[in-house]
Amino acid sequence: MSSFENEKKIRILFVCYGNTCRSPMAEAVFKNLTKERNLESRFFSGISSWQSGQEPNDYVKFILNRNQVSFNHKARQITVADFNNFDYIFGMDFYNVHELHQYASSLDSKSEIDMLGNFNPEEDKLIADPYFDNKPQDFEKCFDQISKSCEMLLKYFLDR
Repeated sequence: MSSFENEKKIRILFVCYGNTCRSPMAEAVFKNLTKERNLESRFFSGISSWQSGQEPNDYVKFILNRNQVSFNHKARQITVADFNNFDYIFGMDFYNVHELHQYASSLDSKSEIDMLGNFNPEEDKLIADPYFDNKPQDFEKCFDQISKSCEMLLKYFLDR
């Protein structure tokens, strides 16, 4: 049994701009990985409120279903409380991380903020938003980057 399993629950929040593509994908992939190992985490949010309450993008749902990754996600806006309720907040790109640091700097935040792609040394650190171009290959690349990054993130937690 690793020391990770004996520690308190680590609360993780995944953030992207609209919260209908990258963060629900990351949430679902990471949750699936932790479930396979009988570990639990909590995560979800977004920086933009313009899509609050929406489900993931249809192509995201297609990719997750095709890869047998279960999901249950409704977009929501990040809150002030999130910066104290979550141990780690992971953005998908430089803009997300910059905005998160801007929010956190005005608070007494206990959350560590990082970019999810930083955990995947083999790929581009930036997990680009596939929403605007809406090309299937961009969603596939996004899923691949997120899957590898989440695997390495979980390994990071298990190895510490």
